[in-house]
Amino acid sequence: MYNRPLDINNPGALRTTSDNWQGKTGDYNGFVIFSKPEYGYRAMFKNLYSYFQYGYNTVSKIISTWGKVGVDDIQSYINFVCKMTGFSPDQKLKVDEATFKALAKAITVQENGVVADLNQLNKGYSMAFITVTTKQIEYGGAGLLIGAGLLWLIFK
Repeated sequence: MYNRPLDINNPGALRTTSDNWQGKTGDYNGFVIFSKPEYGYRAMFKNLYSYFQYGYNTVSKIISTWGKVGVDDIQSYINFVCKMTGFSPDQKLKVDEATFKALAKAITVQENGVVADLNQLNKGYSMAFITVTTKQIEYGGAGLLIGAGLLWLIFK
């Protein structure tokens, strides 16, 4: 018997869906079981990224979708995440590493009652997003210069 999502390496309490997540080994009572916590964090970051792609770019929109109505007190969840991150409920959030990690830390505490293991969280982030700084990349014989910022290659 598991008492919290971290017991099944699922710090974000992701529910079982048709998604075939990397590191998924099964499910337990409707929640995905991951082989390692890093895979759970990876899935959390991928899920957050998909929310942004669909216009869920505020704490209110993200948590209203993330939380389970009837199980979670959504408004309390939103308030908690805002308190932990310093974001306001309807503030348009940036799609960047600092935002994603702040959200993941807050979600981990809300879902598990414990602070995120930063080594696991950081490894999950690295697994979710391949980042490249300004470099010359060869593609089909033509050079491609990646400018300031990061190139995010997204794989599910």
